[in-house]
Amino acid sequence: MSSVTYLFTKLANVGAFPASKPTSPSQASFFSSALPIMRSRLSPGGSATASYSSFWTALLESLPSSFTLQNILASLFAHISVPDSPLDVSPLSRGLVKREAGLLLGIVGNLREDKKYILDNTSAVVLSRNWSEGHARVYACWVAGAATGVVDVHGEHLVACGLHVSQLLNCSCWRVSGFDTGSLDVRRAHQAFLTSQASL
Repeated sequence: MSSVTYLFTKLANVGAFPASKPTSPSQASFFSSALPIMRSRLSPGGSATASYSSFWTALLESLPSSFTLQNILASLFAHISVPDSPLDVSPLSRGLVKREAGLLLGIVGNLREDKKYILDNTSAVVLSRNWSEGHARVYACWVAGAATGVVDVHGEHLVACGLHVSQLLNCSCWRVSGFDTGSLDVRRAHQAFLTSQASL
């Protein structure tokens, strides 16, 4: 793993993990090239899904620099797909949210207190930018475990919710930019997710 860790550190240093999606094919972006393959490998039912996921979570945990890890996480979050209409609860939109939440779960893993390095740096990335409402829905689904029917936001039955859902979802200071309203509490986006899950 040390050689791969070194490689990713170098890639981060040369700008292969931009903080936003490239506007030109000539712009370097690791996730623009790799994310479709990663998404396919991490899709449910894949024969090597567990080992592939373990590789990515171990890689992120092995990065010695918080700055490098945050650059990679910010680039990953910027490259995921989100609903065009942020609070659309149609089956297509719900499916997209759940798929991308599962992608984050497969790459970054569960956010737990015993994974403090990942937890702290993920929190820093999520809280440091004005992410869209669509991103907020994906984050809420990810923290909740990205599983149909698992909606206990107090964490009583969510091993994946070591971030203390209250830290992300009940924090009044966490707001994300809105397309029409200017800003929106993450709690509202999460409530939309719960509503969509209840109708599955």
